[in-house]
Amino acid sequence: MDSSDLLAGLDAIDWPTLSPSPYMGDAIAHELRAACGPDSYGREDAMSQLLQLLCGRCLRDPAVWTAVPFLVRLALAGQHNVRADALGILSDLAYGCERGSNVPTGINPDTRFDELIQGDDWSLCRDAVLKSATELSQLLQDPDPGIREKTVVLLCRLPEIGQSSTARLVTLLTTEHDRKVVATALEALSLLAPARSVELLTRYLGTEDWLVRWAAATALARIGTAGDNKTAVPPQFDDVLMDQLFAELVAFAATDHVTVFMDHHRDGRLYTDTARLLLRFADRQSVDTIVTAIADCLQNYYLPALDDLAGDAVMFAFQVAPESGSGPAFADLSPAQQRLITALADHHLAATVRQYPQQWLTQALALAQLPPPGNALRRYAGLPPLEVPPIRPPDRPTGPTL
Repeated sequence: MDSSDLLAGLDAIDWPTLSPSPYMGDAIAHELRAACGPDSYGREDAMSQLLQLLCGRCLRDPAVWTAVPFLVRLALAGQHNVRADALGILSDLAYGCERGSNVPTGINPDTRFDELIQGDDWSLCRDAVLKSATELSQLLQDPDPGIREKTVVLLCRLPEIGQSSTARLVTLLTTEHDRKVVATALEALSLLAPARSVELLTRYLGTEDWLVRWAAATALARIGTAGDNKTAVPPQFDDVLMDQLFAELVAFAATDHVTVFMDHHRDGRLYTDTARLLLRFADRQSVDTIVTAIADCLQNYYLPALDDLAGDAVMFAFQVAPESGSGPAFADLSPAQQRLITALADHHLAATVRQYPQQWLTQALALAQLPPPGNALRRYAGLPPLEVPPIRPPDRPTGPTL
């Protein structure tokens, strides 16, 4: 399919009138044309701009969902260096860009999608993606594993076609050899068809590939730790299986796999997903074992993004905070508590904590009567202070801006 086919109908659309901002519609049309251009770098830049334009705007904007059919064409038949980006944008639009790029972990998928579908502003945008889902699912047979992986993520975010997607993913696993695609498909199955996927997922616990084994363990742990909804837990989840899953998560936390990631798990999110699932074993396993494993996970993630998880970990580790008086001395903490505080205080990005205030983490530490993040926490843990880089003021604009 040449560029004229990819862009068929583009010029017939009155783009400036679609959006409250006339610039928005024209900019989207311009970047769609550039994404079909002859220059490879120009195509890459156009996809980057489309990501900002489409996923950085309110999804009720008609210009956003009007662009969806063109993105579908790019994903199916665009140049090699734009197809994956087009799939990624479609996936974000289907799920709601502000909800992040990683496949959700530890959330009941039925409740999650019900909440998203009801009363959200992006239903028209989502519907536009959904109309092309069957056509896009053909990309599960694409020769490029990166395309197959992104297609799995997209299908996972469209539960309306969950039954057909589940069948396609099971078929995919019979022939798939790429470890990241397999791991992503296992995660997707645990969200789309949790009860029906248990037997298949359990078979992957014995694989030698740590990434596939991790995906199977986290997928099963997600199903087996259903919170208060015990009736949602399939009968296969006995104590033996739950102990095996917990052991897999703890072993993963203690091992450095930070340089390997799946497309939707950039920047160490394998570790944060692991840590969040570990918290869900609170009523089954030792608090100290859980806290130590979470501390290991936190060392392998981007510090500014730790806020919610780190705060939850502190609240869990220090379950009963004193109501008055001074906080506990570091020497009086349990080994697991000491490990958690040291992991937070001695993080390789600890010096930047003032530039990225950890709001919930700071509150959680205060509730436990512990110092705030940064050098105060380092002093508490007996660590030398770090030089905190100055906070750089924002650049002043040099000319008129749109």
